[in-house]
Amino acid sequence: MNRRQVVQGIGAGLLGVFALEQGAFAAGPDLPVVRINELYDVNGIPEVDVAPDLLNLAGRRVQVAGFVSPHTTPVADFLVLTEAPLGFCPHCQAGGDLRPDLIVFYPRAGRAGVPLRRPVTLSGVLEIGAKIDPRTGYASTVRLVDAVVGPA
Repeated sequence: MNRRQVVQGIGAGLLGVFALEQGAFAAGPDLPVVRINELYDVNGIPEVDVAPDLLNLAGRRVQVAGFVSPHTTPVADFLVLTEAPLGFCPHCQAGGDLRPDLIVFYPRAGRAGVPLRRPVTLSGVLEIGAKIDPRTGYASTVRLVDAVVGPA
């Protein structure tokens, strides 16, 4: 066994452990890819006017890559995926504007164990439409439910 085979074996093992911790990660070429920077219509109102191409994917399982932002609301059942790593909760700042480069997601296995500030890929069911989280009052237009977190 050479060094390359050992490193590949270790990497595959770590990915397997990560997948087991997060549940069966279902991503791949069959799932449509949604990009965080393409969620909203560039000619519309950010966080309100959803991109037309995205509307066709509502109710389907999709995959989205990004970084999980830290959350300061312990009662929330959701987390936020952003295009770039952030050192703060992007929607928890007083008086701060909502960011168009984020998507709310509700992890299938709960928030515990979801890696923060590291690249991940989510697989989840895309929901579109105004919704207010009953526990926090946070409003979202686009979100993933039944989301499974996997390696980037």
